[in-house]
Amino acid sequence: MSFKGFAHLEEIVQTSSEVASLNFSTNDARVTALLKPSASRRVIREAAPHERKLFTLVEELGTTSREELEQPTPLRGPEPVTVDKILRAANVLAQICNLQDAKEQIEFLAQRHEEITSSIDSLESIMEKQKINLEKCKIAERAKNLDQVNRGGEASSSGNQMSKIEEEIWHHEKEILALEMIKKEYIKKVNSLDEELSEQKHLEEEEIKLNHRLGMMVLNDDDNFDDIDDSDDIIASHELAERLQLLEFKKEILAELDTQLEELEEISSRQMYTGDFGHLKFKFQNISKKADMETNEAQAEGNHVIKVINNTLIDYVASTLEQSDIDSNAPIPVPSQQAIIAAIILQIFRNVGGELFLADLKSRIGQVIREKGWQENEGIKALYLLVANKLVSIDRSQMACPVKAEL
Repeated sequence: MSFKGFAHLEEIVQTSSEVASLNFSTNDARVTALLKPSASRRVIREAAPHERKLFTLVEELGTTSREELEQPTPLRGPEPVTVDKILRAANVLAQICNLQDAKEQIEFLAQRHEEITSSIDSLESIMEKQKINLEKCKIAERAKNLDQVNRGGEASSSGNQMSKIEEEIWHHEKEILALEMIKKEYIKKVNSLDEELSEQKHLEEEEIKLNHRLGMMVLNDDDNFDDIDDSDDIIASHELAERLQLLEFKKEILAELDTQLEELEEISSRQMYTGDFGHLKFKFQNISKKADMETNEAQAEGNHVIKVINNTLIDYVASTLEQSDIDSNAPIPVPSQQAIIAAIILQIFRNVGGELFLADLKSRIGQVIREKGWQENEGIKALYLLVANKLVSIDRSQMACPVKAEL
């Protein structure tokens, strides 16, 4: 053995000799207290996982602690606690404690539990049926949406065509405005030439008068008169000749402007009535009218469908008068008593044309309520339920208080 092993052996021998030398014959209170089993020490033990949970915050619990808490405990078995187990345990406790009132309450609770369980089972079966109906409705809605998408594609193509036509119309209108501006300028030039022509006519009249005077002077052979006025007449004749030449030139310009103006009017009228613009405008108007007609037809068809659905729903609810007629397996929820009375009131309005005095309406409602054996105040409640939902309106401003319904 090594040196280190001898040292350990010597230490063990020395300790054992010290223990053997102890004297236990004398009553040492301190030693007795240490060796005596205490009651407080007997109750100290390791805490169970479900007990440690009482002194631990939720944030401090890790994954292991949560898993330990889910494990079964002495008070909780591996199976989950159910109502049947609780009722059996309550019966056992009632037999041990001999509590008669508790036993009756336990039996009542057990009966109530059976009723609720059967009701839940029936409601779950109804829910399964409604899920199947909902899936059918979703499939029909998807098919309808696909049809609408296809129609929307056609509408978008027609919309693109309409936008192109509108753009072409805008360009043609712009060209027409430019032609109208040119036409106005030509009209101004024609008016100025007309003024100049009127002046030339005035000069022609003066020339005719002057020629007449010259003829008269030649016939009279008055030399003195000729000597005096000859120079003036020659000058006037030259001026008249120049003015006549200018007049002929302006007439030619006026004729050219007239021809250009006529051509311009023909071009504008052709584009407005017989050209591409007229064709495009006519086509655009036809497309717009067709779109408006389709929209109006779709709206009228939708209103008719809504009216038929409302009448069918009113007749269905109003016909559900007896509890024996109610089908618990039907996908539509069972209407309440007020809903049935409200449907009967709407049927009354539909039969009389949508308007009735308040007193007459109350008497008719009371007659129906008495025939069915219901309370009379239920009819008034149903009437004001329709008023609150804005299906019926009461005009308090008039003496007879007419009641109207929009059906």
